[in-house]
Amino acid sequence: MTSVALYQLTGQYQQLLSSLADLDLDAGCVADTLEASGLVDDITDKAVGILMVGRGMVVNVPALRQEAARMNALADSLVKKEAALYQYLLTNMQTCGISKIESPLFKISTQNNPPSVDIYEPGLIASQYMRQPETPPPVPDKTALKAALKAGIEIQGAKLVQSQRLVVK
Repeated sequence: MTSVALYQLTGQYQQLLSSLADLDLDAGCVADTLEASGLVDDITDKAVGILMVGRGMVVNVPALRQEAARMNALADSLVKKEAALYQYLLTNMQTCGISKIESPLFKISTQNNPPSVDIYEPGLIASQYMRQPETPPPVPDKTALKAALKAGIEIQGAKLVQSQRLVVK
């Protein structure tokens, strides 16, 4: 395999193709010359190498995602355990009637939270105390737009575009 970068090989290929086009040769002769230049083989080798590097990069992705999920679950568990410990401490301080504990490391005290509303029967609440969520704005229906555009209907603000993707089998 060559140590020349793919973009350089592509440039060389385009330059050769351009110079062959200036000679006004038939398509078969151009194809034979391009093949004989070795550029097609070099580009093929480079493409295979690029795909191998790409596949090597993603080979560990499932394991990394699984490990990230495990670590997130562990972090969530630790947060819940901390909250449970705080609640345990609060309950026991309230039971003992202790509102303040001081030590060299911590100053712990109980404190009233601001008043909050407990809705124990939502159906009994008068309409004046109800909020209606705002409806989301309309969004274009791409499926309907695509069908209309394919049928030849011109639509301002929308057009069909054809892009390409790389397929590796």
